[in-house]
Amino acid sequence: MSIAREMERSWSRMSWQAEIERGYELYRQGEHREVLKRFARLRLEYPDVAQVWNESAGMHDRMGFEEDAAPLYERALALGLEGEELVDCLICLGSTYRNLGRGGDAVRLLGQALLHESKDAKLQGYHRALGVYFGN
Repeated sequence: MSIAREMERSWSRMSWQAEIERGYELYRQGEHREVLKRFARLRLEYPDVAQVWNESAGMHDRMGFEEDAAPLYERALALGLEGEELVDCLICLGSTYRNLGRGGDAVRLLGQALLHESKDAKLQGYHRALGVYFGN
């Protein structure tokens, strides 16, 4: 990869990360409408960046818009997350599914998260509890 191309990718990454941080700042200031607009614009500007979709989903979730958050998390997963971001997204989407009454999907996703974090006792307990609650 050329140096110019690498610099462009690095600049692009800094731009969306800074925009996400600004979105969180606006959220803390109570500018919720502006936050949702900012994240919608980010998804249009960076349609192939999984982290943009994941952070957008998290913000929708945090604001109580679980039905809107679920497809955003799903898109983030489809674009590809890794490591801790992947596990966090699986857990958040699983929790969102639980809130939406989709218990089987929640249990399935938490099972996937356990494949990556098998020693996490809290996650194991949460997975078992949901399985029992939803009869899985």
